[in-house]
Amino acid sequence: MRLVLHISIVIGCLAFLFFNLDIHEMMSIFSTYPFYQILLLCVWFLLSFVFLGFRLHAFQPDRLPPFVCVKASFIGHCANSILPARIGEGAKGLYIAKNSKVSATGIVTAILWERFSDFNMLFLLMLMAVGLTLPAHFFWACFMVLSLVWGLLFGAFIRRRKDQHWPRCIKTKWLHEFIGSLSTGLSISVLLRVIVLSILVWGQFLLETIFVIKWIGGQNLNISALLNVFILSTIALSIPFAPGSLGTFDAAFVFSLKVYGVDPNNAMALAILIRTIQYIPVVFAAIILAFAGGKNFRNLLRPAFSQNCN
Repeated sequence: MRLVLHISIVIGCLAFLFFNLDIHEMMSIFSTYPFYQILLLCVWFLLSFVFLGFRLHAFQPDRLPPFVCVKASFIGHCANSILPARIGEGAKGLYIAKNSKVSATGIVTAILWERFSDFNMLFLLMLMAVGLTLPAHFFWACFMVLSLVWGLLFGAFIRRRKDQHWPRCIKTKWLHEFIGSLSTGLSISVLLRVIVLSILVWGQFLLETIFVIKWIGGQNLNISALLNVFILSTIALSIPFAPGSLGTFDAAFVFSLKVYGVDPNNAMALAILIRTIQYIPVVFAAIILAFAGGKNFRNLLRPAFSQNCN
C-alpha cells in the first residue's frame, strides 16, 4: 500500500509538470543561461561537501578522518541521486566502515546526528519564514516546540554524562550501546563546531537557490518568498519516493514559484538548472573519488557492517 502511495505521488507530480509546461519554451529559456554562472555555482555547491565532511568528522574526530568523511558525503549524495529510498545514507556508512576504525554503531550514530542537525536547520529556516510572514504568536509557538525538544535532549545528555550506565532499563546489549553512543564523545565544543558547520552548509544551499532564482533567473522575489520556495523544495527533496526525488522536487519548486507569479516554464528551467548544479558534478566527482587510492565499487559494497560493535 505504501509503495502504491509513493508511486501515485510521483505520478501526480509528473502529471502536474506535464500539464503546466511547454517543453520547447522551457528548454529555450534554459539554453539562455550563461555557462560561466553555472560553472561558478557548481564550484560553490561542491564546496559545501567540504563542510559536510568536516561536520561528520566533528562527531568522532579521533576515528573519522576528515577526507574520508568528505569522500563519503560525495558518494552518499551520488547514490541518493540515482537510487530511491535514501540508499545514499547506507552507501556513505559502508564507505566510512571500509576506510575508518569506527564501529557500525558509531557510524549510524554519527549519521543520525547529522540528519538531526539538518532537521534543526530546516526548522530554524521555517521559523524565519513564519516570523516574516505570519503573526508573532505562531513564531513563538514554533520556537517553544524547538526549545522543548532541545531541552529534553540536553537533559538526557547531562544525565548520561553523570551516569555512564544510563539507561539501566534497556537490557538489549546492542540497543544499550547504540543509545549510549548518542552522547559518547559529545561536548559543548563539539556541538558548537557542528552548529557552525551546519550554518555554513545550509547557508550555502540557501544562497545557491537565491543565486539561481535572482542572479541567473532574474526573478525579483523578496526574502520571504525565497525562503518559502527553498523550504518547500527542500522538504520535497528529502522525501524518498524516487531516485533523486524525481518529480517531487521539481513539482514543489515549480508550484512554489508559480504561487509568487513566476511562469512555470521559467520555474522548471530553474529547477533543471539546480539539478544540473547539484547532481552532474557530484556524480562525476563521487565516481572519481570512489576509485581513488585503489578503491572500487565492488569493495565498497561488501557487507562492511558485519563487523562487531566496539
